Amino acid sequence: MSEFKAFQNRLSASDPSLAFLASQAAIELDNRILGRHSTLTAVGQLAERLENATESVGEKDRRSLMDPTTVSMFSNAIAASESKQVCTLEELASEAWRIATTLHESVGESGADEERLKQMRTFCVYLAESAIGREASPLEAQDSTDEWRW
Repeated sequence: MSEFKAFQNRLSASDPSLAFLASQAAIELDNRILGRHSTLTAVGQLAERLENATESVGEKDRRSLMDPTTVSMFSNAIAASESKQVCTLEELASEAWRIATTLHESVGESGADEERLKQMRTFCVYLAESAIGREASPLEAQDSTDEWRW
C-alpha cells in the first residue's frame, strides 16, 4: 500500500466519516452478538484505520502516528470503554494495535467470544461519540474574518 493510501486510511479526528464508520462498526458487532449475519465491513475498515495510525519500532513496540486531536479523541474512547488507563503515547499506540487486531479477528470469526465482541462494540460506540464531539459546529467553522453587515 502506498504511503498516501495508508495516510488516507489512518484514524483521524478530522475525518468527517469517522463517526459514521464507528457507528456502523458498532451496529455490525451488535448484529453479530445477536446471532444475525453481518459481514463486518465497517469493522474491518475501522481496524485498518487503527493499524495505519501506528507503526512498528522494534519487535514488539509501536509508535503513534496520530495528531494531538486524534490522540485525545481516541484516548477518550478507550477511557470510556475500558477500565484500562492509557498514560503514554507508546501505551496508546499499543492499545490501538491491540484493538485493531481484535477487530480484525472479529471479522474472521463467526463464533467469536461474545464478551470480546461486546467490548469492541462498546469501544466503537464511544469512538463514534468522541468523533461527533470533535466535529465543529457551523459557527466554529465560519471564517472569523467574515464581516457581518446589517
